[in-house]
Amino acid sequence: MKELLAIVEARARSSHRPHVLATVVKVEGSSYRRPGARMLVSAAGRVAGSVSGGCLERNVVSRSLEVLMENRPRLIRYDTNDQDDLELGSSLGCQGTIEILLQPVPAGLWPLEELVAGVMAEGKPLAWALPYRVDGCPGMVGEVFPIRAEGSVGDDFLHGEALREEAERVMASKRPGHVSWRNGESVTEILIERIAPPLSLVIFGAGHDAPPLVRLAKELGHRVTVVDRRIEFAQAEHFPEADAVLCLPVHRVPGKVPLGEGSAVVVMNHHYETDRALLGLLLSRPLSYLAMLGPRKRTDRMLTELSREGMELSSEGLAALRAPAGLDIGSDNPEEIALSILAEIQAVVAGRSAVALRSRPGPIHTLAL
Repeated sequence: MKELLAIVEARARSSHRPHVLATVVKVEGSSYRRPGARMLVSAAGRVAGSVSGGCLERNVVSRSLEVLMENRPRLIRYDTNDQDDLELGSSLGCQGTIEILLQPVPAGLWPLEELVAGVMAEGKPLAWALPYRVDGCPGMVGEVFPIRAEGSVGDDFLHGEALREEAERVMASKRPGHVSWRNGESVTEILIERIAPPLSLVIFGAGHDAPPLVRLAKELGHRVTVVDRRIEFAQAEHFPEADAVLCLPVHRVPGKVPLGEGSAVVVMNHHYETDRALLGLLLSRPLSYLAMLGPRKRTDRMLTELSREGMELSSEGLAALRAPAGLDIGSDNPEEIALSILAEIQAVVAGRSAVALRSRPGPIHTLAL
């Protein structure tokens, strides 16, 4: 979502001018970016985003300028298996093929911008379809089709049911999908994506080790809220990057702090009673990630005490709990600890095991389109 927001914001700053949106729509084999990667291009060159590690951008910008002049979409294909790529002037050796849709974005209203604004306002993820090859109906290429359970796609699109079925898989896996069909000589190919608001990260504790966690989390595009019971610590000037800084005792947290489904929470008050009270409150919430800073014995003691006091510890709550917080990367100082915690959050949200990539069998990315 971070890249898409940056693209929408960059385009909004010059919405009176035409642009070209480059979208990776299909990948076979290896590539640096996956389907859904985007780059916005103006007449002056790249504005925001990227479609590769830097090897394709220059050529994509050049071809985007041609699309600007022609004012019609174009689907381009790069073969990084080619040992003598005349188009790029060098061999990339990435062993894959990449298809990128270049679509003109005229001045004025932009449907993609409206889609992003709607998801941000509702705070809920949404699946949407991007047709990138529609033989016989080129006007559909690059259009935005939200996919909702009530069937809004069916009225506008052929094979609406197939799109909805794939959209359900995409929403569950959080990875892009693909639908295609052939009608005689005509081929239709559609990219299905999941768009979601930024991850909400709530940090309980505004001590000296919190600022690095806030800064790095914002670099990753998360929405960050810092909460502390101490007024001298919960000061906005201590956390200029944070979206919100709140001074609240534990009993006022419900209803005041965004703890929606899928939120990530890190408890780092370094105060036993406060942390225990928060743990008792948070274990019943539908969080995707809940971490306690400090030794394992400390958290185990809290759980034992909460159980003795009559609290039922659900398997779901305990499954979300990470204690001690973070991955084992040899962290020592606050910056390294922040990296460890955010790397663990990324792994949990993405459904990955956080093993070294060289130990992972098969390709780095689990889905090739």
